[in-house]
Amino acid sequence: MSLISSLNMSLNISLNMSLNMSLIRSLNMSVNMSLNMSLISSLNMSLNIRLNISLNISLNMNLISSLNMSLNMSLNISLNMNLISSLNINLCTTLVRDFANLQKFCTFVMFILCFYEILVHVNF
Repeated sequence: MSLISSLNMSLNISLNMSLNMSLIRSLNMSVNMSLNMSLISSLNMSLNIRLNISLNISLNMNLISSLNMSLNMSLNISLNMNLISSLNINLCTTLVRDFANLQKFCTFVMFILCFYEILVHVNF
């Protein structure tokens, strides 16, 4: 019980301090925490592996997502707006081009039909 209570105490202190410190200090704190966890792992290996996995997940989610989400959200919005506008422009020019081709095709079909009508009336 003393091992588990001391382990919980060190975890709570490190997590609370990493939330209040800057990025470089929280990275140093995670390194120190992994060193402390490796010292405890000689006593209880399975408990240490589970705690290391949970610490890595929480640190990655706190450090990577909080930094990248704030930076990437604005970049993704601007990039997506540029992409949508370029796609709309390309789609509009393609539609206009296809419509012009459709007009030419309809004119050609009407010419063929008129020519066919003339041939039918001339022969009969």
